[in-house]
Order: sequence, then C-alpha cells, then structure tokens
Amino acid sequence: MDRERIERGERGQREGGRENMKGEYREGGQRVGKRGQRERLQRVRKRERREKTERERVREYTEREEERRTEREWTEREEERGQRVDNEEEQPDESSERLILSSYSGLSLVFWKISRLVGIAALKTGINLFGSICYPEM
Repeated sequence: MDRERIERGERGQREGGRENMKGEYREGGQRVGKRGQRERLQRVRKRERREKTERERVREYTEREEERRTEREWTEREEERGQRVDNEEEQPDESSERLILSSYSGLSLVFWKISRLVGIAALKTGINLFGSICYPEM
C-alpha cells in the first residue's frame, strides 16, 4: 500500500504534481513551499476574521435599527391616541430602572432593590391572601 502511494506520488510529480502526497502545487506543477502555504493560510484566516467582524457589525446595526423603529412606532401610536402611557405603574422598563440605579449609590441602591422586591412579594402575598379569604374552597 505504502509502496503504491510512493509510486503514484512520483508518477504524479512527473505528470504535473496533481497526485503528489506532500504539499500543494500550483497550476504548472511547481511545488509550493511550507512558507507559501503558511502565508496563504494567514491570508485566508485574516480574510475570514475580517468577514466575521463585518457580519457581526451588520447584525448589531440591524438590531439597533429594529429597536429604534419599534420605539418610533410605539411613540407614534401613543401620540395618535393623544395620551402618553406611563410605564412606571404597569411595568418599569430597563431605561427608567437604569436611570433610578444611576441616581442611587451604595447602600441606598441596595435598600431600593430590596424594598422593590419586598413590595412585589407583598403584593403577590396580598393577592393570594385575598383570594384565599374570598374563595376558601380553592
């Protein structure tokens, strides 16, 4: 088996290098050295990295544009109705929470977070208590 490969390799080299086992060959059958292979691989990897970062940038840009578009649509809908819905009572969005978090500092931030969680828990408990009092069979 090994002997056949060597013979085929030698024959391939005589016929233009297509079937040779080692290395890569250019069109004319001329052997490309290790350095040439390494340089080609470096070029390919560099191009792939560039293309990947470009795809990543395009994806991030499209996501941001989608967020902006939906935000614009919501504000337009709210303005059409003639009333501005205050999200604080219904569900605090991340931007208002970030604003609150940036205004607090240190321990006051911790207390604010705890009080918020306790408030939510108390509300749920109150609802459950009310339900169990009004509907004891459930």
